[in-house]
Amino acid sequence: MDRPSYTIGVGASAGGLEDIPEVKKAQVVACDDKFRMISWNRQSQLIFGYVELEVLGKDYFETLQPILWKEEKEKIKNAIIKSEHSTGHTPIQNKWNKFKNAYTIQDILFYKSGTIDKIIIVNRKL
Repeated sequence: MDRPSYTIGVGASAGGLEDIPEVKKAQVVACDDKFRMISWNRQSQLIFGYVELEVLGKDYFETLQPILWKEEKEKIKNAIIKSEHSTGHTPIQNKWNKFKNAYTIQDILFYKSGTIDKIIIVNRKL
């Protein structure tokens, strides 16, 4: 699978992702370099049940993938940071503790200085 072009770019931002047709049906979450959620699109709210204010600042993995063991979470986080891209099938937990299988794409957006701007996580229901 090719790397999605809409999440690549030096100094890019999460703004404007909602205008891309493939993304309108997907749950798009932007995180900081510690995987704390900083943005949450409308589709995420519809699927997961949380309004944006409920998740802002919370750890992505602790909130949506709590069944992963801590070691597995750290392994995934490190792989994303190291490779700048990750994909895979994963169970995502909603507000009502129900799980949905999703295909997940994770990419990192960098500032010109090379530091992380945002980590964009796109989940599509299977």
